[in-house]
Amino acid sequence: MLSPMPMPSPPAYALPLTMAVPVAMAVPMTPSLLYYGDEMARLKAANSEMSHKEAFKQAARNWSTADANPQNQKRGKFDTMWNEGSTTLAQGSTMLS
Repeated sequence: MLSPMPMPSPPAYALPLTMAVPVAMAVPMTPSLLYYGDEMARLKAANSEMSHKEAFKQAARNWSTADANPQNQKRGKFDTMWNEGSTTLAQGSTMLS
């Protein structure tokens, strides 16, 4: 009876056949993704009958007003004055028209 021929070992310089990217590195964790995970867990805990799709929709709606959303962060004094339509700048000087 013939014995199976042993497979030769690959040379030390050979690269692996597949260069798979780990899942954790495929998508960077953004503030919104972190928020969605926490918010969906909170929503599911409050209402266990809620489907994944509905929980995600609600989490996305909540993201628009969440404090974790960078677009909802407080802005500096200049931005506040500019958005309120103030014509005075810092230290009492006036804007030229």
